[in-house]
Amino acid sequence: EALADAREARAELEGARPALKAAHAQAVGQLCASLAQRLRPKLDLIGGTPYDLGGEGSGGEALGDAPSPFVGAFCEALDAQMGALRPVLSEGNVDAVAAGVARACAERVEGALMQKRFTQLGALQLDRDVRALVAHLASASANSLARPAFARVSQACVLLCLSSEAEVHDYWAPAQGEGAPGGIRWKLSAAQVRRVLALRADFRQEAIDALRL
Repeated sequence: EALADAREARAELEGARPALKAAHAQAVGQLCASLAQRLRPKLDLIGGTPYDLGGEGSGGEALGDAPSPFVGAFCEALDAQMGALRPVLSEGNVDAVAAGVARACAERVEGALMQKRFTQLGALQLDRDVRALVAHLASASANSLARPAFARVSQACVLLCLSSEAEVHDYWAPAQGEGAPGGIRWKLSAAQVRRVLALRADFRQEAIDALRL
């Protein structure tokens, strides 16, 4: 009888597993959303960061050696928020939260950069800022998904740093395999590549339209 009771209890636990897993995912999702909301004011400072460096009306800014100020402000806020969570969450939950925050931040950064204009000098600064953000987000957990989350943003940086419109053919290809130019597994479609290239103030729209993508 004891064995039968044990089997019945085990069956009940197995039956409850999907509901428990869903509840856990929902709780982690809500925590990620809350944390991303608190970090958003710091991340949104990218909107006021100039990336038309050296361009007309840019004020003659030059490329420095450090990331833009908003990066430091964001990293400081991230450390404070994750530091408060670590004592009360398991390592697995910390990783899940860090991954969720990275995805939310990547979407926010991508949306912001699509509203801006760039020179090549400014694109190099953006690339430095994104690399710093990704590195810090990656350090927030033992098993970070920050780099995959920022794949589209990082690829946009590659495009924005090009020397000419035609140079895109040295990097982008519709094939998603390892044989693509530059060894990059592209997440951006041909239409999205054109949209990103059009953000460069010195690139001509007719040259972008003429690209064979």
